[in-house]
Amino acid sequence: MSATRSDPVPPWPMLEGRLSLLKENLERARDFSQTRIDLRGVDVENEVWNATFYDVRRISMSELDNIRGLENQLKARELAPRPAWENYAEIQRRSERAFRECLVLLSGLTLRDRIPDEWVCFYADELIRICSKAMPDVKPRLVVPLFETVLTPARHPTHIRFPEWDIWTLPLVAHELGLASTGNSALTQFVQEALERWNEDHPESGHAGQDAMIARMHVLLADAFGTYALGPAYACALVLLRLDPVPSRQDSWQLARQRALMVRQMLKVMDDGTGLFDHVEETLALDWSGIYGEPPQGMDDGPEPLPLDPVKLKSAFDSVFQANMAYTPKNWETARTWGDQWLADLGNMLLGGARLPDGVIARDKLRDALNAAWHARITDPSTVDEVSTATRALCGKIMEEQSKSMKKGKNDSASRSKPRKNGRGIAKDRAGKGEYG
Repeated sequence: MSATRSDPVPPWPMLEGRLSLLKENLERARDFSQTRIDLRGVDVENEVWNATFYDVRRISMSELDNIRGLENQLKARELAPRPAWENYAEIQRRSERAFRECLVLLSGLTLRDRIPDEWVCFYADELIRICSKAMPDVKPRLVVPLFETVLTPARHPTHIRFPEWDIWTLPLVAHELGLASTGNSALTQFVQEALERWNEDHPESGHAGQDAMIARMHVLLADAFGTYALGPAYACALVLLRLDPVPSRQDSWQLARQRALMVRQMLKVMDDGTGLFDHVEETLALDWSGIYGEPPQGMDDGPEPLPLDPVKLKSAFDSVFQANMAYTPKNWETARTWGDQWLADLGNMLLGGARLPDGVIARDKLRDALNAAWHARITDPSTVDEVSTATRALCGKIMEEQSKSMKKGKNDSASRSKPRKNGRGIAKDRAGKGEYG
């Protein structure tokens, strides 16, 4: 029941005090989102910073408007106590998301700025930057150390899972790019059509079952994307280092099996009949059956087919992403050559360990270095430490060569932009008209 102007003025001091405090907190979160913090070791571009804090800024400004609206209603005595408090509670609940995201981002950035292994985030930034260039609707994002994902998948910074800061788990940053890609209209339609087919086979599922299946499809699509973009390195990192061998629930067990199956089948689809990925796929299948093959006690071990077809998924990816996004057998040949050289160096007890490959150039890719590492690891697991060191050095060399190439390109562009001068110090265009250089 709403109050009228003839009603006695309700005692609002407690509510007004809480609204004032909430407003201050929202303004603080808004200010943090709009002002870049100077970090010692992390240089964040304005565009990336604004995208990273987009949700914090949006929620803060929206809820500040809602508080002002509620304050105006209180002054006009348009609300009775109960609906007034209920409105406040809703604003507080929505605001907590902004506070949580702001705290997570600031603490993650501060941690990244101080950890000795910041190079992992640096390489991850470069992987994300390169992949984002080939992905419509996905902007470059910042890599932040976090324990788990608690932010909005479509816009939040990619996280490196605490404390997994090493070469071996680095390919898994592609998973969140895959989640972000589900916002693409073509991939959204792909998932929707797959859901409709699933609903036909599971009419009893209900809304809760459909929501759970959509979430599962998004995870599987992200795994397929990770394999599509980073090749065997993603598949190996997921199956051998990330999936839980003893999940506590039946649905978790089924999802783990489906994720392992998805990356293996994506490798088969991407193989193009060359057989180059066979060794990796067979290794993952063997490890899965040996480590994960037995379900936890009391859980069903029945078959659970993939709700997304890997063949159709690859075709969808090919149509959505630029051609250089897919990891090809040719890329894998480069990676195997590097990995085999490292193994040969280590086998020969070469002084100084595994050498940098000869002729590293700017066109070489970080993802090839990560795949070289995984090729060497699954071929000879005893070389993990030495290969990790060699891979880090190779990633650094590739980025050094790319930096040199970019600087040279800028210098060449600047030189070409200056008009050539004739003997009189005047540059002539094709029409013969003189312009001062």
